[in-house]
Amino acid sequence: MNTPQPADFRALQSAFTAFIRHPDSAPIPPGCDADRMRLYHTLFFNNFDGVLETALERFKASLTADEWLALVKPFFSEVPQHSPFLADVPLRFADYVAEGSPVPLNAAQIELLIYEAALHECRISGDGEAGHEGSALSPPDSTDDLLAATLRPQPASQLLECAYPVHDPAFDPLTAPPAAAWLWLMRDAEGVVQTTVLSAASARWLMLLDAHAGQAAVVSLAELAAELGQSPTELVPFARQQLEHWVSAGWLIAAPATGEEQ
Repeated sequence: MNTPQPADFRALQSAFTAFIRHPDSAPIPPGCDADRMRLYHTLFFNNFDGVLETALERFKASLTADEWLALVKPFFSEVPQHSPFLADVPLRFADYVAEGSPVPLNAAQIELLIYEAALHECRISGDGEAGHEGSALSPPDSTDDLLAATLRPQPASQLLECAYPVHDPAFDPLTAPPAAAWLWLMRDAEGVVQTTVLSAASARWLMLLDAHAGQAAVVSLAELAAELGQSPTELVPFARQQLEHWVSAGWLIAAPATGEEQ
């Protein structure tokens, strides 16, 4: 239960926050020391900047120091933060920049930023636990049962469609030409986020498995076959191998069948 706060305390809290965000324009809160408030601003901003610098190392390297500050300072001042540990800051920063960057960026830089923010999201998913949600499946003896199983992609994962090879450590967003790729991001048992390049067909099937999570995997396979102009029977050997690999790797977990209690 939240204890009601006195109006004067809330006013002081608002004034404190305003100065931390806008030290050049906001007044120093009543009763606060000016030097101490400026120190607080520096500490808050450096902590904030450090989180972004750590999560977005390659994106920052594509900018000059002035360009980086021209992005981070207005974001720090203007965008409310909701996580007490700044866990959501990289993703919110990526959204902020993608919606309208105050610094000229090319498409490759923005895509690299989105990729690194997604890596961060996967990295912090399930902190303190195994990093995997849902019901794990044991590697199957036969994949026939998996075609009848209700499966869904691991929630602590992300599928990205990229126009540039942002997953390549040697990728230079200032010079590299486009090279489309589907990327699967998932944190492993050691907490390291692994990036896997997928074929378009594999990526599409993962999307369909997610869309039909309450139905047998064969339902999404039939839809994939129709999109590819093939018979589902023709895809069964491919499907069996894929499901066995994805389940064994933890990419897919059991999903309640449609109509079952959650």
